[in-house]
Parts: sequence; C-alpha cells; structure tokens
Amino acid sequence: MKLLILSFFITLPSWACINLVGDINLNGESLHIDQKVDHDRDYSFMKGAYIVTVKLPSGQDPNVHMIDARVDQRNANNLRKASSGKIILKDGMTGEISKTDDETKETFSYKFSVKNI
Repeated sequence: MKLLILSFFITLPSWACINLVGDINLNGESLHIDQKVDHDRDYSFMKGAYIVTVKLPSGQDPNVHMIDARVDQRNANNLRKASSGKIILKDGMTGEISKTDDETKETFSYKFSVKNI
C-alpha cells in the first residue's frame, strides 16, 4: 500500500498542467499567449493571416519542457509553413529565438516561458 501511495506522488507532476506564456512577433504583428496547456496536444492561435501552433511534447524530466512552435500563413485557399522553431526551457525560465522565412524574408520571433501549476 505504501508503495502505491509513493508511486502516486512520484508520477503526480506528469499529470500537472503547465502555464505557457509567450509573445510572438509575426512580421510586425504581435500575438500574446497566456494559456494552460497539457503535453502532447496542439494549441492553435490566429493573428491576421497567420496561424500559430504550439505543442509541448512529453519529456522525461517534468521540470524541463520543449516547446514546438510553428507559424503557417494563409493565402486565399492555401496554407504554407512560414516558420517553425523549438525551445527547451527549465520550469520558470524564459527563452527566445528568431527565424527568417527564406521565401519572403519575413522575420518571426518567439519568446516563451513555462511553469508547472
């Protein structure tokens, strides 16, 4: 019985929600995100002609998070990948990256922080 209770408390952080806070600059347009997220689930946000998709894949360490961010651009009936990036952060830390679209030369910057809640 004690082993069962101990295993419950050891796995408890993997069930916890994560608060994702981010600022994304989409070629001059800003998007602010403040969202509770779960691992292995896509979260999409729209801003103008852009769709930002964010995902936190599961990892081994509950205090280290990888953030996959992708920006797609809508043109008429087409959807094209404009940018993507990955950031690895420890719980409570902030990270930032910038990417330039090779085709259009637009610049996208991502700034994220994560915290277990």
